[in-house]
Amino acid sequence: MKTKLCTIAMASALALSYAQEELSDLVELVKDIYPGTTSSNPIGLTEFNGKAYFAATGEGTGVELYVSDGESDGTTLLMDINPGAASSNPSGFVEFDGKLYFKADDGTNGAELWVTDGTLSGTQLFFDINDGSSSSNPSDFVVLGDKMVFEATTAAAGTELWVTDGTVGGTKLLDDIQQGINGSSLQLRPQYKIGDDTVIFTANDGVNGQSLYGTDGTEGGTVLLQNLTTDGSAESSIISRPLETFNDKIFFTLASELWVTDGTTSGTRLVQEGVSVGSASRVSSYELGGRTLFFGTRTNEEVDNLWETDGTLSGTKVVFDGLENTEANRGASSTFGIGFGPVINDKISLLVDNGVGVNIWVTDGDDIEQLIDTTFTWVLSVKPSRSGDSAWFLIKNDTALELWVSDYTPSNTQKVATFPEGISTSVGESVVLDDELALFTVSTPEYGVELWKMEFPRTRTRSPTRSPTTSFDRSPTRTPTSLRPDVPDFQAPENSSSAPLVSVGLATVLVLTAGALILA
Repeated sequence: MKTKLCTIAMASALALSYAQEELSDLVELVKDIYPGTTSSNPIGLTEFNGKAYFAATGEGTGVELYVSDGESDGTTLLMDINPGAASSNPSGFVEFDGKLYFKADDGTNGAELWVTDGTLSGTQLFFDINDGSSSSNPSDFVVLGDKMVFEATTAAAGTELWVTDGTVGGTKLLDDIQQGINGSSLQLRPQYKIGDDTVIFTANDGVNGQSLYGTDGTEGGTVLLQNLTTDGSAESSIISRPLETFNDKIFFTLASELWVTDGTTSGTRLVQEGVSVGSASRVSSYELGGRTLFFGTRTNEEVDNLWETDGTLSGTKVVFDGLENTEANRGASSTFGIGFGPVINDKISLLVDNGVGVNIWVTDGDDIEQLIDTTFTWVLSVKPSRSGDSAWFLIKNDTALELWVSDYTPSNTQKVATFPEGISTSVGESVVLDDELALFTVSTPEYGVELWKMEFPRTRTRSPTRSPTTSFDRSPTRTPTSLRPDVPDFQAPENSSSAPLVSVGLATVLVLTAGALILA
């Protein structure tokens, strides 16, 4: 029987209208895959040809490959790859060449590269890269045009860069960056992709230490872009996080230096000294109107500001100095920037730590306002509809998990449903199947961690019930052409270029899906 959630009354300060639908009809359990309170723990939710593919635990089958169209009858075990109670643990799903590739262990060949076309007969081992029962553990798949690069391990080369063109004969070692069996300590990530045919990554060739590389997936197409260390050791500064901008550049930091690369040696250069990228800028997307937004700090400062950059010294500056009235409001927190939500209606959402909890703000890059007049315990997920005209937030409060929908105007932002008490904050994957349907996972006392769905509400815009508010004094010093205050370019100290390069740690971020956030 279909399980539905209770209708939530509309907050008086918000006005979101729905056509014919009751709010309680928008969210429901898809299927209790592992019956009872035992969790099936769906993980790796990936859309392929209008359906979601994922790994889940079934009764007596272990962790295996499942598929769902959002209906109970259409949510089934696709294949028990490792037959019986043992698990194949499928992961790393990526669409390439009209099929879905992933890693799985059939119990005989180890964890190797598998492929499916969405049918049982079309689900099979693609290539046993590390021959025999030993695993190659393929991972971090990045599609570059008609090729896909990834990491894989063999006894002869260690963990190195591999490539496939979708054929067994075209699946091969691309570059043995550190010769021999040790491997090159690759850090290949899909979010480091530039355009359609280049990805940057870090690796250690055993001579230069950890360095920045770029590849287009062709033989001889891997180039050394920048040595990230000063002493040749692999423990010094590495790429901290990408800032997606214009889809043709990626920004990264070395200690307190902001750099940019377009994937070429000549296009890899220092942008500005004396600025460090903050914790949330690893998460995409946050390119807005031709400018890249990121959270960062100046040298000798402790609290993040919201910055913008166009890749030039003069175009790299603070947009907003802070999102709270006083430093004390943040308590012991030294970072206000937690994350970015997707771009909706030419605005982007900001998740902000106020020292007590998390606020949600929106900005068009010139003006800024608080979207919801509430401080939440945490914002677990921010996900756009496929049409891109609304976003949904999975939000944790002290006692409950809430689902909100917004077009980034306060008047069209509404709590859709509240889940029962006892929701876990450690889960929350999600995937959008079409303009009106998303699947996600939560833990409830009645079912454990299972697969749920939400139909995006159909909305009609209403006039705001109040004027937008900000926490900034915007008294202009001249006749403004925009609402953004003039902020002078930051000039780094003269000796900052000689500062040692030290490791810049990544924030511990669990990504629900692309664009979705959890900060652990």
